[in-house]
Amino acid sequence: MKIESILNKSRISAGIGILFFLIILSWYIWGQKEVNPAVMLKPDEMQEDFQFLIDRILARHPDPARNMTKEVWDKRIDEIKNELDSEKSAADFYFILQEFIAEMEDAHTGLVMLDDRKRLPLLLDWTEEGWTVLESGYGVEKGDLIVSLGGMEVEEIVKDLGGFIFGGEPLLEKVSSKFSN
Repeated sequence: MKIESILNKSRISAGIGILFFLIILSWYIWGQKEVNPAVMLKPDEMQEDFQFLIDRILARHPDPARNMTKEVWDKRIDEIKNELDSEKSAADFYFILQEFIAEMEDAHTGLVMLDDRKRLPLLLDWTEEGWTVLESGYGVEKGDLIVSLGGMEVEEIVKDLGGFIFGGEPLLEKVSSKFSN
């Protein structure tokens, strides 16, 4: 009787162990979502979207080329169309378009990337001290000063982003003067 009881308990334990293993294996195989998948866009999709952007700008903006000549405007459009001749990630496409928008030097014209995986989940403000956190969370407190992100110094980040953000150059000058003092 004792031997049968021990064997039954062993079988039940083994069955529970196998069931647990199968549940974990199933979750691993079918339940995981791919982390940050790169959405790739075909050249014809990007060309169509870029043309849509140009058409929208021309239909709504009183003078999109006011901070550049018409020749420079047309040349940049042709350069971008040529750049969109091969498959690119959605993020790369966004940054190509954002750089073009920033060249317009118009604070009222911009793009919003709806992929929240590419956003820093912090509200920051540029103060005399530098990038300052506006709300506590994500391991930082309101008022904390950001000195680097992902191993990059603030000056390097602002320099890299300067071409994508209208007004990036004046900000870069502020950062450079802050670090040179």
